[in-house]
Amino acid sequence: MTKYTLLLTLAGLLFTVTNLLPISAAPSAFFLLISGLVFFARTPLPEITLWALAYYGISLISLLFYDPAALGIYDFYRYDGNFILSFAPLLVLPLIRTRWDASAILPAFLLAATAINVATEAIKAAASMNLATGLFVATNAFGGFLMFTNAIAFVWWRQNRTLTALAIFLANLLLMAASYSRGSMLGLAAGLLCYWFIERRQGHFVALMIGGIVAIEIGILCYTYPIYLQTRNVMTVIAQYSDSEKGENIAWRAFENWPRGLYAFFHSPLLGAGFGSVNDMPLTFDKDFALFQFNRGPHIYSSAHAHNTYIHILGEQGVLGLLIFLGLWRAVYRFIRDHHDLPLVRAVLMISFWSLTFASFTEHRIPTPSNTFPFTLTLLLYFAYVAAKKEAGLTEPAEYGIA
Repeated sequence: MTKYTLLLTLAGLLFTVTNLLPISAAPSAFFLLISGLVFFARTPLPEITLWALAYYGISLISLLFYDPAALGIYDFYRYDGNFILSFAPLLVLPLIRTRWDASAILPAFLLAATAINVATEAIKAAASMNLATGLFVATNAFGGFLMFTNAIAFVWWRQNRTLTALAIFLANLLLMAASYSRGSMLGLAAGLLCYWFIERRQGHFVALMIGGIVAIEIGILCYTYPIYLQTRNVMTVIAQYSDSEKGENIAWRAFENWPRGLYAFFHSPLLGAGFGSVNDMPLTFDKDFALFQFNRGPHIYSSAHAHNTYIHILGEQGVLGLLIFLGLWRAVYRFIRDHHDLPLVRAVLMISFWSLTFASFTEHRIPTPSNTFPFTLTLLLYFAYVAAKKEAGLTEPAEYGIA
């Protein structure tokens, strides 16, 4: 089964180049079907899978009480519950083993993705279509995908120093600039910087970066949240603080998206307002405060999330949900950090991990398939390689960076 599962994984990785045809979700659908087999695996469940099972558990239990009908609705999986597919590779880590070298797979994927995206944008330019989205629906989806291809391109160029590698890297940087996805640009820049610090055993600077962006967002919300509570016409407020389309997007996040997530959290801080509830507007609660209560608004499946992964999870799943999610995300990082096989693949995963982490401060990125599928599918290939090598008795000492 492993051989065909790996071939399906590679096909899914190739088709992450588009979400117009959701073929990249096929491996995850299969992984969900076989995920129960992990309880019969011959090896102990890895830390990542244990945390993933916990996060699936708390999310699905919340959903069964809040909106069980959503499990039969396609748009739920596309919007509110997209982590169910995005994180599925993490559930089957104990089942897959391979000696396939992803160091050869990723450059081939990069070349194919770059050629497809450049050709697509050239055709759009010839047709006077100015919005650079590649084969995606939205610029942020395209930009999120490009965070991963830029990570491969940077590491490939850094290791080879050839003109071809440099040209591919520059092409992907230009595609990201054309997407005008500023959250993706921030994420990639932060990812590269974090990788540089960690390589030099200066992980404390990464902690300072995280602390700095959290402090900035807290400062913004201290100003905008009271305005959110008082205003009845958010469009009027946003118009006062923006004079362009991108300025309007920033104002929406500061004055509506982030405060809406906090509003749900403050009304139900322990377990949140219900999985999938933050975009179920108007947010309606029986009490001004309770440790746990569900939102009573209508059930809507859309991309009107809190535009910040951490605030979004706080609003829907409360402190407990966020802690479990952060436990999962930390376990993913610890695995990448502690293993040094396939240096190209490890470096790409490290940069992509931090890119997703920082981009999620301005968008709902980590659970989103366009952003995360390339990362989780590659992580599965890397984990399968490391595990196969370890089980064969070929181990390497770990080196530790940021905790």
